[in-house]
Amino acid sequence: MQESVKRILEGNFDYENGSLDFSCTKLELSLPRGSVYEGSFHITATSNSYTNGYITTSDIRMECLLTEFTGNDVEVPFCFHGEYMEEGDVLKGTFSIVSNQGEYYLPFVVSIEHTVLDSSVGNVKNLFHFANLAKTNWREAVNLFYSGDFPRVFAGSDAQLYDCYRALSAFPGNEQNMEEFLIQNNKKQKVSFLVEEDSLQMELPVMASPYSVTEAELSIVRNGWGYTALQVECDGDFLFTEKEYLTDDDFLGNRCRLPVYVDSSLCRRGKNFGKVYLYNSYVSLEVPVTVRLGEADAGKYATLSRKRIIVQLMEFYQAFRLKKINKSTWLKETGKLVVRLVALDESDVASRLFQAQLLITEERFNEAGWLLQHAAELMEGEQMEDSALWAYYLYLTTLINREEEYVDWAAEEVELIYKRNSREWRVAWLLLYLSEEYNKSASAKWVFLEKQFHYGCTSPVLYIEALQLLNSNPSVLRKAEGFGLQVIYFGAKQELLSAEVVEQLLYLTGKVREYSSVLEQTLELLYSRKQDVRILQELCTLLIKGGKVGSAYFTWYEKGVEAQLRITNLY
Repeated sequence: MQESVKRILEGNFDYENGSLDFSCTKLELSLPRGSVYEGSFHITATSNSYTNGYITTSDIRMECLLTEFTGNDVEVPFCFHGEYMEEGDVLKGTFSIVSNQGEYYLPFVVSIEHTVLDSSVGNVKNLFHFANLAKTNWREAVNLFYSGDFPRVFAGSDAQLYDCYRALSAFPGNEQNMEEFLIQNNKKQKVSFLVEEDSLQMELPVMASPYSVTEAELSIVRNGWGYTALQVECDGDFLFTEKEYLTDDDFLGNRCRLPVYVDSSLCRRGKNFGKVYLYNSYVSLEVPVTVRLGEADAGKYATLSRKRIIVQLMEFYQAFRLKKINKSTWLKETGKLVVRLVALDESDVASRLFQAQLLITEERFNEAGWLLQHAAELMEGEQMEDSALWAYYLYLTTLINREEEYVDWAAEEVELIYKRNSREWRVAWLLLYLSEEYNKSASAKWVFLEKQFHYGCTSPVLYIEALQLLNSNPSVLRKAEGFGLQVIYFGAKQELLSAEVVEQLLYLTGKVREYSSVLEQTLELLYSRKQDVRILQELCTLLIKGGKVGSAYFTWYEKGVEAQLRITNLY
């Protein structure tokens, strides 16, 4: 080996016996900032002659892990140290190979990448992208805002906002500060709130019990997106709420129902005045409350409370079926409402059946079976004539007793109830889940649902079933009128129409001969969410068919002309 080294140093290379080949002519690396990268390349002798040599690099950051080699095929490992290099830096250098078959140079180029922040909505390259992320996923945006990589978005014109960011990011995790940052830099508007009730007025009877609590409700509407926080305070010893702070979790969509409780034991006879305050850094709302304590009918208010709860149950069910809330949220919120419903009247059969269905959904079958037995005894003891409740009871029993014979018997019983009163949509709805006859084809199910609509049913439950059927089978929509149009309008408002259904609607709209206000509203909703020229053309055509004129319609005609001109210019 020493002789080979001496010969190489003297410049006596053995060119006649071959040369060296490399696995690449140039080594190019593109690495993230601060990376330490390990790799290798191969040196191969073109002949079978004995080969040996030394390897060095021109830069200490490119460390060659094999400084001398021997053999015909050698793998040369290396390690690049980029800990102190910044984004955009480029390092050029060479590996120098001195061997008994000549002296060679293998160039290398290492580039440090410009790192782009990644998110669920794509790369976040600037504050505009970040605002889009915040609108889509607020929690993810908060985590990114307080991460060490976030300052990378302050490039170009956004660089002047970095000082503002430094000041507002001093307390990690503070959502209010991130909200302030976006508002201050015109990336979003302030979230505003509106209370639908101007005031709360209640009349309460003088109860025999010294302690009685009555519930009222405020409907709070949120406009905008972003950090949601409302402080809740009550003025009046007899008033209280179960929450002192409202957050995004309390809003279903953009609406929150805030229960307000009145403790009648702290009220004096006559009128009692109080207020509910809702406020944060940007808004301050107050709702006057007047409670009159006298000889009012207690049963009347129990009935009103029951109706309110039933409405809320339907709203949560609708949100669950339309996939606006998950199953766990639906079970949690519905469970609270059912407990309140049962508390109003423990002998109410419908409340007990609701309770049993929740237990079945949670797979607590033994408890559900006991409740169903109790409900059956109540119906038998009171000789109830509500056939819909009996059908509901039979349906729930099939969820526990799944024997085929029993399920068939229950389905026959419910069908008999339906035949006696075919206008009872609740029984018809249960038949969809019990009888195969009404589900044997998409068209048969659609006709069955349409029949309930013609009988006068306009429940969201009916529209939800029809909308899901329509999205999976757009061909069941044959006309843009009547029941089908109502379902389309419902789907457009909920933003749940599939692209195929919209295509079917556009096709059918062209065949409509008369103006329809429902069709007009549907097309306007669809166009507001997707500026499709075809939707605009059909809308303008429909308005012309209806002879609609005036400033309210001129804007649509103007948009239609502009769209047509754009299309013409393309060709």
